[in-house]
Amino acid sequence: MVKPLLTIAGFAAVILIVLGVSAAIKGNGALAVIPLVFGIGMIGAIAWISHRASAAGNK
Repeated sequence: MVKPLLTIAGFAAVILIVLGVSAAIKGNGALAVIPLVFGIGMIGAIAWISHRASAAGNK
């Protein structure tokens, strides 16, 4: 049950990072920081949840 949710969250994190990078390329610095921070934070959270789930035996 954990893996599909992490996959969906991973796609959302990648979309946020792409939006942040495209905003940074266009020159909108303030709009670029927010999605980048959330996207990178989501990837860290996904890695932590995946690690805890595999340590607990939930695949």
